[in-house]
Amino acid sequence: MPNKLPQKKTPGPDGSLGLHGFNVVDFRPLLRAALTNLVSWVEENTSPPETKVPRLDEGTAIPIETALEKFGHLKHIKTPDPSRMWRIREINIGPHESQGITTYPVEERREYPKFVSDIDDDGNEKTGIRMPDISVPVGTHTGWNLRSPETGSPEQIISMVGFTDYFPPDESSSLSIGDPRKSIGERYSCRSDYIKACRNAAKTLVKERYLLAEDIELVVKNCGLRYDEAISK
Repeated sequence: MPNKLPQKKTPGPDGSLGLHGFNVVDFRPLLRAALTNLVSWVEENTSPPETKVPRLDEGTAIPIETALEKFGHLKHIKTPDPSRMWRIREINIGPHESQGITTYPVEERREYPKFVSDIDDDGNEKTGIRMPDISVPVGTHTGWNLRSPETGSPEQIISMVGFTDYFPPDESSSLSIGDPRKSIGERYSCRSDYIKACRNAAKTLVKERYLLAEDIELVVKNCGLRYDEAISK
């Protein structure tokens, strides 16, 4: 679920507090383009854009344990225990499955392996449809977020909620808090420089048909708002 600015830590879908501020990336423009592509596929037989799903054979999909280990250099970010992450198993529901009858308790069998996108040094995903927030970032954006100790069970993640951890505004701030990520000031010379990079990234998504041309300015505007919030931290 996309979060609104200013960034918050509550409430999650279950009313819980997040350990980190909720993810501020608004993915809805991608859904608009996906729906348009679906309609074109059905009505005009126009093939949809190439999938951006992480792949093992391309080295873009990695075990979830490996992905979490890559956050090790970001000491201020607490990661979940991989053994406490949600998992999917094969199950045997009994001999009458074809009749819609389940035998309880079900028999649990092997666990399916869990793979996610590889991440870069900032903690952002390398593959998938990368919004300008990810390709031209002002922070680390994830698809997971731990529960705050204030609401109990801090080892568990919140359902369907990620977090955004903004980069420090300048190099001196990075050094003072020991954040190894490049600061916003080191990445972009000014706000206009950042906005230009976001617009170029959005135009690339339009060419690839992952974003509608009419949504470019909306996406760029949203990026600017997140830049303003990040730089004010």
